[in-house]
Amino acid sequence: MDNFFTPSIVSSIMAKWITENEPKTILDPAFGLGVFYEEISKLSLQYQWNLTAYEIDNNILDYLDNIQDNKNITILNQDFFSIRN
Repeated sequence: MDNFFTPSIVSSIMAKWITENEPKTILDPAFGLGVFYEEISKLSLQYQWNLTAYEIDNNILDYLDNIQDNKNITILNQDFFSIRN
């Protein structure tokens, strides 16, 4: 399995764009090392938000133990693209 990690500068731009309209819920379909989440957290937003993230790499999930304890994030060990309604 090949992983591609989003550079922090790209995540920073995305975080500012996504939070512009103060969404209450945010989706990250491929969490990786959590740079998108980190950039959103740095913004000191003045409203309550929750992030749902998907990640299939168990090695990465083991690395993320400290992030998973945060109350405003849910990380699911599933492939986002395999979910069907």
